[in-house]
Amino acid sequence: MAERTGYQPGTPSWIDLGSPDAVASAVFYSALFGWAAEMDPRPEAGGYGMFTLAGKNVAGLGPQMNPDMPPFWAVYITVSDADETLAKASAAGGKVIMGPMEVFDAGRMGIVQDAVGSFVSIWEPNKHIGAQLVNEAGTFAWNELATSDLPAARDFYQSVFGWGLQADASSENGAIFTVDGQVVCGAHVAGEGEFPAWSVWFAVDDCDASAARVGGLGGSILMPPNDMDFGRGAVVADPQGAVFGIGTMNAAAQETASRNVGRAGRRGVDPGMVRVISGPRGVRSRPHRVRHDDIDADEARQALEGVQQSGNNETEVEEWAYFSGSCSGTCSAPRRATTASRSSSTR
Repeated sequence: MAERTGYQPGTPSWIDLGSPDAVASAVFYSALFGWAAEMDPRPEAGGYGMFTLAGKNVAGLGPQMNPDMPPFWAVYITVSDADETLAKASAAGGKVIMGPMEVFDAGRMGIVQDAVGSFVSIWEPNKHIGAQLVNEAGTFAWNELATSDLPAARDFYQSVFGWGLQADASSENGAIFTVDGQVVCGAHVAGEGEFPAWSVWFAVDDCDASAARVGGLGGSILMPPNDMDFGRGAVVADPQGAVFGIGTMNAAAQETASRNVGRAGRRGVDPGMVRVISGPRGVRSRPHRVRHDDIDADEARQALEGVQQSGNNETEVEEWAYFSGSCSGTCSAPRRATTASRSSSTR
């Protein structure tokens, strides 16, 4: 299990999804990756919640803040000082969109538009380090920027985050960024029709089966599964339109991930589980588990909607919704095969 207790500054460490239908998104990703969706019932949380796997935080979920933009997965980069990083971003030609902002006792965040126009978030951790599991089935394993001006984007991110370049894997069309010599993410020149933005790739055990699962759950396959340097990958979209990558690592890529992060035995996790919790924060009742054939997606949606509508009530409710069929899982990487093979080096 690629479990993390902290991140070196400059490392992408967290992802979250802004969705126009958080309930539907919770149902989709829980069925696809085996995640549990734990929504924070406090009004001041703004409808935000956590996706967990094996009891560990793996991603965030919240309502779409800007209806004029399509739903998307946001990428957060760990920093030691949010104020200093935002100042560096401005000095490097970027624009501070938000922050720094305190997020309860979890940490401080900010949102930046880089010098070319793409958005990226920063995270100064306190009690929330970011993803507690990475580089294994059902977790994020790679982030890559598609940009219309690679030299300008490269200069911006190196100036703001102090990233190095892996020379033997970088060219005029792509870049592999490093922190203290360890690969952390990549960038490439956006192809024709490709939206210039940061992307998120998730690890899966079987790319083809997971892509088929996406379609079966109402999502779209934008780039069918195909062979890449790291293994096999595909680009898909959830039913609300948020785009992400899925990939299965080959033996060499898995060895790289194991060598740089270390892996332990993975605890068993029930596939397709949505955990719904309402009541005051910190209060958890003993869960009532039901077999997958006793509850369906509609019931799960109703349970989640009940949490969203309940607010900060005083009643403990915990339901476990199971979906028939197992989720797939193993590793992923970026759209371009030349950079994809570096996907999980440091996390």
